[in-house]
Amino acid sequence: MIKPSPPDEEIVVPPLPGWLAPAAVALSALLGLATWVLWGFAGPLSSLAEATWLFLCR
Repeated sequence: MIKPSPPDEEIVVPPLPGWLAPAAVALSALLGLATWVLWGFAGPLSSLAEATWLFLCR
């Protein structure tokens, strides 16, 4: 007859620190704002870069 094995130890996951969720939200907002600002500057900078590149390649 098969003997039942003793139960495995229960895995205890420590709780997350209280600052983790607000920090994740703030980091996401900051990254979104930086992307939005860089996206706004992408138009003028790309035309300037194109003009500079054409000038240098003459």
